[in-house]
Amino acid sequence: MRRRQRELAALRELRDEVWGKDYVPPPVVRAHVRLWRGLNQTEGNKRGFVRFMRFVRFAIVGASGIVVNELALAIFVAGFKLNYVVGSLLATPCSTLWNFALLETWAFRSNSHKNHAWQRWAMLMLINNAANVATIPLLVLCTSVLGINYLISNFFTLVVVIVARFAFADWIWAPPREVEVSPLEA
Repeated sequence: MRRRQRELAALRELRDEVWGKDYVPPPVVRAHVRLWRGLNQTEGNKRGFVRFMRFVRFAIVGASGIVVNELALAIFVAGFKLNYVVGSLLATPCSTLWNFALLETWAFRSNSHKNHAWQRWAMLMLINNAANVATIPLLVLCTSVLGINYLISNFFTLVVVIVARFAFADWIWAPPREVEVSPLEA
C-alpha cells in the first residue's frame, strides 16, 4: 500500500511540474476518474457499482436516442428534402427530448437533484446542441469529402461524443452536496 501511495505522490508531483499546481482537468477526465475510483473502492464498492449502473443506463438511453436521432434525420432529409446538415441540427432537439424523458424517469431517477427539472432540460438541450454544432465539421468531412452516407456519418459523430455527454449528464443530474455543519453550529 505504501508503494502505491509513493507512486501516486510521484505522479501528482510530475503533473504539478508539467501542468502547474492550478491545473484542473476537464469535466470528461474528472468524470472518468470518478467512475474509475468508484469502481475500485474496497469499502465503497456498492457506490461504485451504482455509479457504473448509472453509466450503463445512460448508455442504453443514449443508444435509443441515437435511433431517434437517425430516424428524425432520415425524415428531415428524405421526407422534407432538407440538407443533411440542417436535418442534423433539427434532429438533435428531437432526440434530446426523448433522452431527457428517459434520463429523468429511468437512468437518473431520484427525488433529490441539485437542479430543477426545467434547468436539467435546458442544460441538456444546450450541451447536446453545442456538441451537435461542434461535430458538424466531422459530419461534413465524412459525408461530403469522404462520400460516406449521411446517416452513417451522423451515427459516427454521435458515438464520438458519448463519453463527454455522460460527463455532463452526470453533472446535470448530480444530487445536492451535503451541507457541512460545524460543531459550533450544531
